[in-house]
Amino acid sequence: MILVMGVVGAGKSLQGQMLADKIGYKWFSLGKYLRESADEEAKARLASGKFFSDEEVIEIIGSEIGKNIGENTILDGFPRTKNQAEWLTKMHQNHEINIEAVIVLEVSQATLLKRLLSRGRDEDNEQVIKDRVALYQKETAPIVDWFEKKGVKVKRVDGEGTPEEISVKVLESLK
Repeated sequence: MILVMGVVGAGKSLQGQMLADKIGYKWFSLGKYLRESADEEAKARLASGKFFSDEEVIEIIGSEIGKNIGENTILDGFPRTKNQAEWLTKMHQNHEINIEAVIVLEVSQATLLKRLLSRGRDEDNEQVIKDRVALYQKETAPIVDWFEKKGVKVKRVDGEGTPEEISVKVLESLK
């Protein structure tokens, strides 16, 4: 399993899909899963830019492991908090999953705004974007270092450039 992490708009989904296609893995996006959910409350929470509780997200990922998430999966959008990372690492340590690497896409604030405002989702307005970036910096960014301390291979990739240029950097990072 390879985790793709980064702030909203970093290109996790696009690069996760491209990587999955190139190396023959499945791609599972928590955000896509939630956006396609029949649950109207889930859709409303996404539109407001709010995260789901650790318990809710862990329950979803836990139920998908073995069905849609396995060894040869690119996992996009999870984990986002230390509790989620601890849960996933425990699964790794218990040999229920294998975390091969964590790819962290790093992009500038200007690039994020440009990308997000052009994709046309309801939740993509400037205030929601700023709130999500702040939440990422507070809750998600610190777990990258935590993974490194746990011995998980972490690859920081420059997420600036065309999708194809970034894809080459992602593939190179795994060598």
